[in-house]
Amino acid sequence: MNGPDYYLSRPFGFRQIDFLLLVLLGFFLILGQSVLALRIGSVDFVPEWAVPLIIFIVLRVELWVAVLAAFILGFFRDVFWGGPLGFYQLSLIIMTWLFYPFRLRFDFFTPWALMFLVFFFTLGGDFVILILIRVVLGWPGPGFNPGLTFLVSSGISALVAPFLFAVLKRLIRRAN
Repeated sequence: MNGPDYYLSRPFGFRQIDFLLLVLLGFFLILGQSVLALRIGSVDFVPEWAVPLIIFIVLRVELWVAVLAAFILGFFRDVFWGGPLGFYQLSLIIMTWLFYPFRLRFDFFTPWALMFLVFFFTLGGDFVILILIRVVLGWPGPGFNPGLTFLVSSGISALVAPFLFAVLKRLIRRAN
């Protein structure tokens, strides 16, 4: 058992088809996220779908597979949201690297713990992106205060995350 399935199935029975299913689901979730933001006219109240999906993937796969998923989902988010390519990719990869060493300590998530993790990593990812934009582009100017905007988006993401995890677990179980 040294083929490509070995690395994808080793930690928790995760297979290549599960990875492809989650990346495809991530594509449609991020596409739906961008359409929802266009429909309501504001990104403040749109839940972040990529961060809970990355946390779900990190809990079940090896590091290189999680980084690959973060890279692909970050690319989808950068393309659909029209931002500079690589900012969201880098943010998701940093989140993956930060969360990965702690994944074995979180063998069972209560909904409250999951909501806290998603809130923390969504808020942290937003601030990483903001710092990158300020350093590289010098935008937004000194009068921009993102605190409330990031808190509302992260809070909505944290409330939605347990339901997303339940659906993802059911999808993976049915695919097997």
